Amino acid sequence: MFKRLSIYLREMYPLPSRLMASMVIFASVYIGAVYASNLKLVHFGYQELIGMLTVFLILLGLRIIDEFKDAKTDMVNFPNRPLPSGRVNRNDLIKLEAVVVAIILILNLGFMPNKISFIVMFFYACLMSVWFFAKKYIQPNLLLALITHNPIQLLIVFYIMSIAGSIYSFSIFNPNLLLLALVFYFPGLTWEISRKIRAPKEENQYVTYSQIFGRSRAIQIIVAILLVQLVAAMFVYGQRNLILMAVGALIFCVYFVISLYNIKHPESQNYGKIARVYLCVFQALLMVVGLIGSL
Repeated sequence: MFKRLSIYLREMYPLPSRLMASMVIFASVYIGAVYASNLKLVHFGYQELIGMLTVFLILLGLRIIDEFKDAKTDMVNFPNRPLPSGRVNRNDLIKLEAVVVAIILILNLGFMPNKISFIVMFFYACLMSVWFFAKKYIQPNLLLALITHNPIQLLIVFYIMSIAGSIYSFSIFNPNLLLLALVFYFPGLTWEISRKIRAPKEENQYVTYSQIFGRSRAIQIIVAILLVQLVAAMFVYGQRNLILMAVGALIFCVYFVISLYNIKHPESQNYGKIARVYLCVFQALLMVVGLIGSL
């Protein structure tokens, strides 16, 4: 079993890169919440470590849930993945999911102060695992799946912010932090959309946003969302560190020009990777800005 699971994790959830990504997500939101509350970053303890591990494990748990939910369609669209190809079996993933859920519950219900936000996030993830009891409507509709499933990203953001709020004694429900939540939610939204944008010659039976909207319109949607994110970030971060946020605006301009090229040249490939690189760079910039301002 352990050999099969190692194959699964290596191909579907590479531990080093996903752990690093989880740490960056947690640090960006956590530091941003402290920064937006005009406080100094003076604490790092077991709560933050548990928070990072929870983000890592909840994303792993959601990945495993998707294996079960998409089992039939993956047989057609991704037959070489570990589960459809038989290199890992369903019971292996059930056992791994049970361990993941047990660790998450024990750590958060036993040791964390932000239990309400955790329970809301965990309960929503549970509803996702059963298609919100509306599988026949949601599964065949990519847009409906996005609308119902992607908000888990926002709940993860609120979960992280609530850890900072419980430690530094501030409410996460104030205009500045609600705006910050959108700043960090939009990357998850655009990441999901961008990974399902393909060049015309790459399209097949797998449903993508470039099929639904057309490739140019799908790119325009992502650019529009990220422009809103930039403006929102300017409101949160720009008042205290205008120079670095000007750098962020310049980075967006570069990304915008590349996006225009992809719109005018539909045969160009890998737009999703371009969008995700921009997201990583901008996320890192926000973490730097928040860290400088909160130390």
